[in-house]
Amino acid sequence: MAETTADSGAFPASVDGAGLVAMVEASARAVEHNQAEINALNVFPVPDGDTGTNMCLTLLSVISSVAETAPGASKRSADAVAAAMASAALLGARGNSGLILAQYFFGLSAALDKHQFLGGPEFAHALKQASDAAYRAVQDPVEGTMLTVIRCAADAAADACRESESLSHVLSAVSTNAQKTVAETPGMLDVLAKAGVVDAGGHGLSVMFAGALSYLRGESSGAIELSAPTPAGMEDGTALREFLESAREVDYGYCTGFVIEGDGLDVEVIREKIGSLGESTVVAGDAFNVKVHVHPLNPGPVLTYAAELGTLCNVSILNMGEQTRERADQAALGGMLPTGPDDDEQFEVAVVAVAAGDGMRRIFSESGMGASSGIEGGDSMNPSVSELVDAVEAARAANVVILPNNPNVIGTAGQVDALTSKTVRVVPTRTMQQGISALLAFSPESDLEANTAIMADAIDQVSSLAITVASRHFELNGTGVNVGDAIALLDGEIVAAGNSIAEVAIVVVADSSLSGELVTIYRGEGGSEEEAARIKAAASEAHQEWEVEIIDGGQPHYPYLISIE
Repeated sequence: MAETTADSGAFPASVDGAGLVAMVEASARAVEHNQAEINALNVFPVPDGDTGTNMCLTLLSVISSVAETAPGASKRSADAVAAAMASAALLGARGNSGLILAQYFFGLSAALDKHQFLGGPEFAHALKQASDAAYRAVQDPVEGTMLTVIRCAADAAADACRESESLSHVLSAVSTNAQKTVAETPGMLDVLAKAGVVDAGGHGLSVMFAGALSYLRGESSGAIELSAPTPAGMEDGTALREFLESAREVDYGYCTGFVIEGDGLDVEVIREKIGSLGESTVVAGDAFNVKVHVHPLNPGPVLTYAAELGTLCNVSILNMGEQTRERADQAALGGMLPTGPDDDEQFEVAVVAVAAGDGMRRIFSESGMGASSGIEGGDSMNPSVSELVDAVEAARAANVVILPNNPNVIGTAGQVDALTSKTVRVVPTRTMQQGISALLAFSPESDLEANTAIMADAIDQVSSLAITVASRHFELNGTGVNVGDAIALLDGEIVAAGNSIAEVAIVVVADSSLSGELVTIYRGEGGSEEEAARIKAAASEAHQEWEVEIIDGGQPHYPYLISIE
């Protein structure tokens, strides 16, 4: 696994593939252990998701991918492992910080080409390659961010190599320099000085290096605590609260990320075009896979342009204005992060529900009597195993029920139990309507097995109706349905089609064969209050025994989701 030299004492002078994997695992543990503090620092750009979470998930995706594609990593050379890591990091990168972090793995792969071991010189070369790649990936590089930290770390590594080529020696110099540079970031970037914090991504890098060094020295598994330096005079957090409050009304748009899969992709051209459509643009990749991160006021033109180049996957869109307001509200109450009600309260059983749409996520959070939390996902944006594991770990119980709420997520959810120390059960909900019905049957006072049984029984009591538009041409009962026509799906089966969203919905809800007592119309993107009222009136007229209500779900793709119980 490692070699030692006299100048390094008992500390490794280099590591092979297995040692590299262990170092990255230690880095991930360190970032995960300090994740909350890294998240709390994040103000540039406001709020760009959660920096600590994004870095942690990116590292976990690297580890998971290498474990799946290179099970014999312990016997492989460092260059083969680094190449696998670079590919996994690019595809698994989350947010701005994750995509820049992916350049670190690109640097490792480039520097280790045809090298069996990672030593000090290779590590110094890797950081130089990573720094250059990161600056190229960002359309408008800004000093005082993690770009500066990795650049200064590369310089420190080069200097350290002149003293010793031991990996332990070089990594020690890098770790020390990273912490020093992080402390200086408020003096480089005005937004950090105003908020009274250091750069979140830069601190994440310093934590990552410190965790790897601690492992390499045999001091820990990487699960260390490394507090971020606080600028002088800013210790009480007042500056950050005032900064978030002033940012409350600013329209930051949407944090948008995705991968373009294609052939002959031109990274430079894509970066320039995406940069003209938004801010904080980071674009990296090759001719076949390009990872994009950008902050547009409207993500539509960005996605339209990208879809013309190839296939989109791993699409993520977050409303940053809403995130900023949530953080400002929490800060006003004396906290740093939006943690939800009674964050310290523990439950016998908690629920993690996959949901799409602000209203839908709020319904799942509020309907679980404090024991439920929502995770973004649904059609075209299925959450990864890592995201589900992270949500389960954050749940306030040792026993967790997952509601996938989508047929494509059920299999992914089934893998979570083996990847966490918690006990996890999956109630195989195929729609959000089924998920809400299951959650309403949930009891925080009951044990895991009882809740799993009663929630599974509840999903059989609801019919799920979805109103959307056709994405391809097909025939329904001998009649052609064109792309863009309105269609209705009842429990996944297409039952009606027509020219009008509202008329198709009305035809279905007025069907006398439908039975139930409580009907809920969830209005989503593309639905209107007037249309929803018409659908409700038609349902009430055709089924006088029905109790019908309308709720704003905000779900994408489906102007109306309707549950019939």
